[in-house]
Amino acid sequence: VSLIVGFLVGLTSAGFIEAAGNVKIVMIPAVAPILVTELADAKWRFLVWWSPFYWSYDAIKGLLNQTADVARVLIDCGVVLAIAAAVYLIALPRIKTALK
Repeated sequence: VSLIVGFLVGLTSAGFIEAAGNVKIVMIPAVAPILVTELADAKWRFLVWWSPFYWSYDAIKGLLNQTADVARVLIDCGVVLAIAAAVYLIALPRIKTALK
């Protein structure tokens, strides 16, 4: 997740100061799934399924509460990897042009 965020911030920022500002802006969508998980009713969680932070938090919360088994954690990790791979594949053409 951090690598994807780093690539996207690097691609969209023109300089170091702009990148620092963009990282602060990225924290809002990173924290939102956790807040929805903890504060909203369970019927609203589908709104944050797009976020890898939701799935990471779900796995960590299950491990800390000792309510998740290995299969549940592996599923959560698989979803995070699938989302990261999709974002990477979508951003790949822009990454290639930025690295030239």
